Amino acid sequence: MTLVALNWAVLEFTGSALYLGLINACRMVPAFLLSVPAGVLADRSDRRKLLIVLQAGVLPSTFCIGYLLAAASPFWLLAVVVTLRSSLMAAVIPVRNALIPNLVPESQVASAVAVDTGVRNLSRILGPAIAGTLLAVTDVENVFWISGCSIVAVLLSLFVVRPESKRDAVSNNTNDIRADIREAAVYVKNSPVVQSLLILAVVPMVFAFPYTAMMPLFAEDLLQLGPEGLGILLSVAAAGALVGSAWLSLGSETQGAGKWLVCSTIGFGVFLLLFMFAETLVTAAALMFLVGLASST
Repeated sequence: MTLVALNWAVLEFTGSALYLGLINACRMVPAFLLSVPAGVLADRSDRRKLLIVLQAGVLPSTFCIGYLLAAASPFWLLAVVVTLRSSLMAAVIPVRNALIPNLVPESQVASAVAVDTGVRNLSRILGPAIAGTLLAVTDVENVFWISGCSIVAVLLSLFVVRPESKRDAVSNNTNDIRADIREAAVYVKNSPVVQSLLILAVVPMVFAFPYTAMMPLFAEDLLQLGPEGLGILLSVAAAGALVGSAWLSLGSETQGAGKWLVCSTIGFGVFLLLFMFAETLVTAAALMFLVGLASST
C-alpha cells in the first residue's frame, strides 16, 4: 500500500520521473547497503526481539510520511524520512528471513520459505488494489495512516510467536562485525556457484525489478490510467508471483533448478519488454501476470 501511495503521490505532486526515481533510490539504496550488516546482527541477536524493535521504529516513520504528504512538505524532507524508514525495513527483511528456520523443522525450511513468499505476494495483490481504490476516493496520507495501523498487528504477532528451534549462528560472538562480513566475502569469492546465483539475482534486481517504481509513469503515460489502474497492474503482477511461489511450495525439490532459474530470469526480461508495447489494460494485465510469475520462480 505504501509503495503505491508514495510513488503516485510523488508523481502527482512533482510531475517528474526524476523525482520518482530519486524517491525509490531512497527506498532501495539502504537495502543494498544494510542487508549484510543486518544479517550479521541477526546472527548475534534474538531475532524475534530484534524484529520487534525494528518494527517499532517503522511504525512512527510510516505515520511521519503521511504527515509530510498532508502538509505538502519539501521533497528533501520527505526523502530523508523515506530513507530512514527504508533503512529500518532493510534490516527487517534479512532478520525476518533468518527467523524462518527457527520456526519449522529443518526438513520443512524450503517449503516454509516458499509459503512465506506466497503470503507476502498475497499482500502484494491486496495492498496495491486497496491503495489504488483508496487513492481514487480519499487523500494519499490516509493510506499511510491505515498502513501504519496495520504494523500494530505485526507487532502483536511477534509478541505471540515463539520459535520452536534454537538453530542459529550465534556461536561466533567473539568476532567483530567486520570479521563476519569479511568471512562472508571470502566464502562468496571461493564459491563459483554462489557467485553465479548472486549475478543472476543482482542483474534483474538492478535492471528489471525497478519497473515497480516506474509503474505510475507507465500507467499514466502509456496506458492513460488512474490510481485504480495502477493498483490493478501491480496486483496482477503479485498474483502471478503468488502462483509461482505456490507451485514451488507444493512440490518436492525442483529438478533442473539451474535451468528453471536461467529460463525464468530471461522470461522475466522478455515479458517486461512486451509490456512496453501493451495498448490496453487487458493486454498489460496479462503481461504483468507473466512478469510476476517469472520473477517469482
